[in-house]
Amino acid sequence: MNGLTGLILAGDPEAAGGTGRIALTLMEGEPVVCRQVKEMRKVCDEVIVAAPNAMPFLKVLDPQVRLITDYEPSRGPLSGMYAGLCLAKRSRVWVVGCDRPYLSADAARLLAERLGEADAAIPQLPDGPHPLHAVYAKRCADRVWSLIAEGGRKPAALPDVLVWKAVTADAFAERGIPLQFAETWRPHSAADGPEAWRRDANNGEDGAGNDRSEPLFPRDCGGNAV
Repeated sequence: MNGLTGLILAGDPEAAGGTGRIALTLMEGEPVVCRQVKEMRKVCDEVIVAAPNAMPFLKVLDPQVRLITDYEPSRGPLSGMYAGLCLAKRSRVWVVGCDRPYLSADAARLLAERLGEADAAIPQLPDGPHPLHAVYAKRCADRVWSLIAEGGRKPAALPDVLVWKAVTADAFAERGIPLQFAETWRPHSAADGPEAWRRDANNGEDGAGNDRSEPLFPRDCGGNAV
């Protein structure tokens, strides 16, 4: 689909207790963020990863992925969203959280079709809206910043400040799109500590049966984020 940017809010993999660790956690032998990039490329001609600290991603993501830092790293995922919306080359932006490994390009295509003149097209499912698997108009960056300036940190507040179109479960069902894309994934409780977060769902082994319980997070990588 032409004219769609993909934006992954990756968080900080080295921050204790946050969802950012999921981005570099192995799932079926590859980091979750890489799974997300692959799915986004089915419909996006640009993919951006936003993180408070870009360094851990430099050796994981291929050079075609734009890696940017959050506008103000201490302000939560909305800060990454604001930076991504400002820097996106396309007018429509598919925004996802790093804890959603089951992204659906088909769902994103439907959301982009429904966007129209609204600020966002957001899945409205039985458990409520899902603003972190939604398509946004690039122009709503200022509204996101206003929310941040008022002390907002959580994407759950976005439907309260944007003009958005609800895309219901029935609409996805009509296209034969499963709702798994809305599921979040936490391989371990944050209370399990860094060692547990470094292991994947296969008891610390990758798809080839190799032990991958060592840190995946590169600490000595150089280079420049774009």
